[in-house]
Amino acid sequence: KASGRLKQLERIGKKHREEGVRREENPGYISMQAAAMILHAFAHAEIIDEELFQILAQNIRRSMQEGEFTSHSACLIFSAYERLKIEDPELLKPLISLIMEGRVRIPDHRTLAAVLSSSCRSGLLQVELLEFTARYLQHAKGKTLVLFDAVKMLQAVLSHQLVGASSAGGKEREQRAAQTCLSWFVDEIMHGDMKLDNPSSCSILCLLLSRAYDARWISRSQRDRSIDLLCSATEKIGRRCSHAVSSQDIVHFMTALTRSETWGHPIWTFMLDSLPEKIARESSVRVLSSLFHLVACRYENLGREKSQTETKILRVLQALSSTAQRAAAAEFSDASIANFIMSMARCQFRDESLLAHFSRLVKSHLPSSPSHQQLVFSTEQVSGMLRSFAYLNYQDDDVINLLVHYISSSSDHTNQTITPQLVSNTAWAAAISGNVSPVTHNFLREALANRAISSLLLPEHLISVHQYIIEYHSRQVVKMFRAGGLEQEGARTWGFEGFATLSHRCRMALDNSTGRGSRSAMQKQVVSCMKDLGLRVQEEHVDSSTGYSIDALVEIPRMNKGGGAGGAGGEIFCAVEVDGPSHFPRNDYVPLGGTALKRKQLRKIGYRVVSIPYWEWDALDVDGDVKAEHQARKDYLMKVLSSAAQVPTYLFV
Repeated sequence: KASGRLKQLERIGKKHREEGVRREENPGYISMQAAAMILHAFAHAEIIDEELFQILAQNIRRSMQEGEFTSHSACLIFSAYERLKIEDPELLKPLISLIMEGRVRIPDHRTLAAVLSSSCRSGLLQVELLEFTARYLQHAKGKTLVLFDAVKMLQAVLSHQLVGASSAGGKEREQRAAQTCLSWFVDEIMHGDMKLDNPSSCSILCLLLSRAYDARWISRSQRDRSIDLLCSATEKIGRRCSHAVSSQDIVHFMTALTRSETWGHPIWTFMLDSLPEKIARESSVRVLSSLFHLVACRYENLGREKSQTETKILRVLQALSSTAQRAAAAEFSDASIANFIMSMARCQFRDESLLAHFSRLVKSHLPSSPSHQQLVFSTEQVSGMLRSFAYLNYQDDDVINLLVHYISSSSDHTNQTITPQLVSNTAWAAAISGNVSPVTHNFLREALANRAISSLLLPEHLISVHQYIIEYHSRQVVKMFRAGGLEQEGARTWGFEGFATLSHRCRMALDNSTGRGSRSAMQKQVVSCMKDLGLRVQEEHVDSSTGYSIDALVEIPRMNKGGGAGGAGGEIFCAVEVDGPSHFPRNDYVPLGGTALKRKQLRKIGYRVVSIPYWEWDALDVDGDVKAEHQARKDYLMKVLSSAAQVPTYLFV
């Protein structure tokens, strides 16, 4: 009714203006105060009528031109525009000028928050307005600041959308004003003057303070102390009523805590306890993706020690896995797919069904003809997914071929570039899966033949390429690495002259890699027991053809016709690999990609590979009886070595 009546009044007013009737005699005239009150009422009712708002804006501008305005009406307009999220620079700019000139008074923090938010949305946030905010806050210390208003103000202050701050002087003024505002907010939080009673606002405030520290507008101690108080207040609320803290709030808290590398706060326990139930009800794939990434970061920084926190994290990851697989495929964006896959590798969480699910999603998202389709995955995302699939030892030749075909085709038609990391990850993924298809090999051959790319390969990249070369040539690798073999193979198979030099660089990178020759406590125990069995053991033996360092090379005598040791044909060589926790996912006993690749390639060149996994070795511990424990370990080694060498256990001493 109001909308219809006002439109009618506007038509009457237009007619009277055309006839030259004076304003005070014009029944179609709407004063600024009336227009502001109408806007305010519509904002509270959350009703948007664009035609009506245009009529009201015209009348407000007319009133300001005639000098008829009040502070109250100006504040109502800002509040209504902020609540309805209306952008109208033409109307707001003169109102902001009136505030700067002191002709419009700001009565409270809520109105100031509305002014800042509306100005930011309309692209009118100026350095002068930021300085005005700093002065206002300093002179309003006795007034209570509501948490919601603090969030609105900080969002505007940290928006970096200031007008006229591009010069050096403008940047300095912006920094000084922002530091003043932020210090005031931090003081309000630390002194308990701000009531921290809303988990959603607390979570956003944590995130904003983290951003403020990144911009060097507050100190590390200010950030950490404020975030600690906000998290503690939310934890108390959450313990009383878990539903008061939403999944999105938890994403904000986790993001802020991860940025500040704060892993010991008690709110982590609350969030991990409450997440499984919240995840089961969560419908937003974006939230699920963010949670998976953040929980993975927490898991990554947990260490390998078994703890209650690890059990809780695994329960959360399993809940995320189940919910993600139930979500509709159309809900997943390209970024969320890549984020899920890379987060699984980051925290060494292996779920075969979840990997298969995302493998299918990747295939469905890849265009059949990249040159004629809009770009889907970026180079970094393709590279990260290839590495993650390989790292978790998930073997799907189709998805590797499709990703490689996609990136090699799209790089010819877009600004995508082939990076050394992409070449490395492609080579490593192909080696682990045994995928030596023409698509993958041609991509790698062309990339490695390009000196602009091959010259930028770092040692870790070269090692991956070396492993692909071993996999590609398979059982001919021993012959190939003899004198002259690389030059011949380079001309025949790889098609470029620099192959021998590149291969030499790859081998040198492996020979000089860090960690070679280091012995764990478990490895020392295994070697000691094998020597007690009378076996000849070479620790950290380097295979001459591949360059792999074998934890322990064991010589086992062959059996003669009489059933004893000393048969014809020399000894049997067993490559014993002592595999600690770092060789396996946190939640599975399937070896990680790098471990599986080394075992596979050693077998291909003739070694009998024996793996000693940490959980089997730890199961042999006998508390309080060293002799019985040592005997159990020797019996275990005799069993696994005789099985690998296919000789009876009585050949061992």
